[in-house]
Amino acid sequence: MTLRAEFTVTNPFSPEFIQHWDFWKLYKKQDHSFTYKSALSEQAGLNELVRISDGDEQEAIRIIERSMANNWKGLFRIHKSKKDGESTPKKKATGRTTADELYAAYIKPTGTEGQ
Repeated sequence: MTLRAEFTVTNPFSPEFIQHWDFWKLYKKQDHSFTYKSALSEQAGLNELVRISDGDEQEAIRIIERSMANNWKGLFRIHKSKKDGESTPKKKATGRTTADELYAAYIKPTGTEGQ
């Protein structure tokens, strides 16, 4: 097996997604002095984002925005709350969160308080 000397990053979502990924890379560079060392490591980061977002572009964008808003160094799956054995319905198509949803998320204990 021969490896190609050059490797380019493949965007796994729509063309509009790349702007969010570029913001993530800029945030990582400015706030955490991190840059991907190669296209291969950047592709691995994108692949991980696809995995933790279950391939859902809007979920991937929410993951990026949440990590930046919380000054996190990494990207983490957003765990859906369970109620009566069913998962929480998907967000509206716009991806916008209402004030009531934000408040409900704020007051709900997560089990990670004080860590």
